[in-house]
Amino acid sequence: MPLARFLLPVSLDEARRNYGWTEFDVVIVSGDAYVDHPSFGAAIVGRWLQHLGLRVGIIAQPDWRNVEEFSKLGRPRLFFGVTAGALDSLVANYTAQKRKRSDDAYAPGGRAGGRPDRAVTVYGNLIRRAFGKHVDASRLFLYKATRNLLSLKGDSGAYLRTTMGALVLFGVPPEKFWPYEEKDVEKEPPAFCYAFAANYHTMSYFSLDPPGTKPAELIERIKTYLASGVPSMFGFTVYTSIDQAGPGGEIPFPGAKEKVAGGHAIVAVGYDDAKKIRNKEKGAKETVGAFLIRNSWGEGWGDKGYGWLPYDYVSAGLAEDWWTLIKAEWVDSGEFGL
Repeated sequence: MPLARFLLPVSLDEARRNYGWTEFDVVIVSGDAYVDHPSFGAAIVGRWLQHLGLRVGIIAQPDWRNVEEFSKLGRPRLFFGVTAGALDSLVANYTAQKRKRSDDAYAPGGRAGGRPDRAVTVYGNLIRRAFGKHVDASRLFLYKATRNLLSLKGDSGAYLRTTMGALVLFGVPPEKFWPYEEKDVEKEPPAFCYAFAANYHTMSYFSLDPPGTKPAELIERIKTYLASGVPSMFGFTVYTSIDQAGPGGEIPFPGAKEKVAGGHAIVAVGYDDAKKIRNKEKGAKETVGAFLIRNSWGEGWGDKGYGWLPYDYVSAGLAEDWWTLIKAEWVDSGEFGL
């Protein structure tokens, strides 16, 4: 089949007008701009697939802060093809001295900042989000498997890095097969759960706050991944003012006279730069900006298990050990009606 005289479509309107298509066989998502030239890999692959008779669409340098960008061409009949672009996204975004680049040769107008770090992972997560693919994992199973690795008994807590290791080694079953019940914290999950968990594996993960990371840099890094639909797990120091969280789950920044109540691990799933939280203690400050968190204490805490933690916890070194996934694999149990 000779190459078509029209460019590969970047919208359904173009597909209908130029080709008469109402759907795509393949959708290519690229961190580069779309230029129909051999120096742009997505164009070469797309044209070759078109030559083979497939209907191909392009989503070029999508806004990773907007999940709707990834559904605008609809669900392809065969697959999504995802690429960071001609360059690895970290190479495209940073110099050898780890400074942010001021331009991008593969972006419109040479403007930098058009693609996220680890673009393939971010794009993949957003595609799953756009089309409803997610796993509500069993917190209780993961907590028990992690403590087994550490040879710990009781509700003793666990290290976040070991938790990530447990995800790699054991996986985790869906929440409905081993729901969170505080009374079962020491109960060993049945063999059925371990067998099911093997179908939900974390394959790769990384730290967001390696040694030398500045608090302001960490906050922006966390927000960048959250904006692209990638949550982060972390630990924070719990103060007595957590009792002020109330029905909105708004945890205030601790006052000078407060006592430490312990430590806790939670997941950041969003953020709001304008969120204000005030500590009721006399003389305590009001904070602006907070992460939306999901707690593991069930829907009876905060707003159905969700709450807010001020950015100031990160700035003060009270929220640290941030981890996130960059690759996960699972069997789609929905295919079996589960």
